[in-house]
Amino acid sequence: MRYTVSSPTEVPRAPGIELEERKQRILQAVVRDYVETAEPVGSGALVDRYDFGVRSATLRNEMAEMAEMGYLQQPHTSAGRVPSEKGYRFYVDWLLTPCPLDAMHRRRLRAQLEKATAEVERVLHQTCRMLSALTHYVSMATPPQVEQDIVRQVHLATLDRDRLLVVVALATGRVEHAVVQAGVDLMTVDLSGIERLVVSALQGRTVAQAVSVTPAGHDLLSAEGDTVYRAVCGTVLDLLTRIRAEESGEVVVEGTAEVLRQPEFENANVVRGLMGVLEERRQLFSLLREVYNEGARVIIGSESGDPRMQPCSLIAARYTVLGRYVGSVGVLGPTRMDYDRALPAVQFMAQSLGEVLTKLSL
Repeated sequence: MRYTVSSPTEVPRAPGIELEERKQRILQAVVRDYVETAEPVGSGALVDRYDFGVRSATLRNEMAEMAEMGYLQQPHTSAGRVPSEKGYRFYVDWLLTPCPLDAMHRRRLRAQLEKATAEVERVLHQTCRMLSALTHYVSMATPPQVEQDIVRQVHLATLDRDRLLVVVALATGRVEHAVVQAGVDLMTVDLSGIERLVVSALQGRTVAQAVSVTPAGHDLLSAEGDTVYRAVCGTVLDLLTRIRAEESGEVVVEGTAEVLRQPEFENANVVRGLMGVLEERRQLFSLLREVYNEGARVIIGSESGDPRMQPCSLIAARYTVLGRYVGSVGVLGPTRMDYDRALPAVQFMAQSLGEVLTKLSL
């Protein structure tokens, strides 16, 4: 069966693009065939599978020129060509044709994710498991960024005559509590009024904003009530300051076994280095955090800055909770990644995760 490779002439042209139309079509075909077969692609295979309208010798000469330009490389003298990092980068930036999930599949996945428990960590793990099943790559996600989490509620409960339990709930579902030694007889103060004032001062603020709040006294409170109010505010701000400092670089990872199914990772040294990255997770966290200001990002090979990740590509997209960008979702696989399908899958799961976490926060 012969295929037609779509013409890239409708793709916006970037200044300085050096690949003419036929070479772009050749690169598109080589990437797609190599993704499918994991075998070097020769000019004869392109003539057999695609309608280029030229002979094999013409394509062979074009591919040789593309190798000299750095878009293709030849792993063995007698082998065909495979895309280089430069070739993959050009493909992702200019030739990628997203293949989104169909509507029925999206609805089924969304329903499956919404059945997950109300705990944020389990929702993250479920998201990653689903993404690995979709793409057959290692999947990962960062928990909601604490600084951008929102104070949803503050609740006070009396423990005894001079001790209070303070409970702080954040939008992502995180709950923290502390005991306040009031120093006054709590039976003599309007505790519900104090709670309303605390909520008014902090509710709806991000953690980063809330820790900067300076509690002021209130004329509506008695001297004892004002003492309790200040003590409660101080305790809440201490809690928020502590959890803000706990940004630990945590990354949820699922589907590590998927790496072993890719032919690129049959070399023990390559696998050892990659497993080190997955176990340490510092580099992954750093790369995923960079996506917060970009929406979505594709990092190919050496672009990661870590030699252990050179055989890999990372696709990541950020997710939002209550309209704020708080974390990222991504997949890690070989540079021979099916970018056309993986990028829409990552974006869909990031959007779905944000929507589920937003529902949990309401």
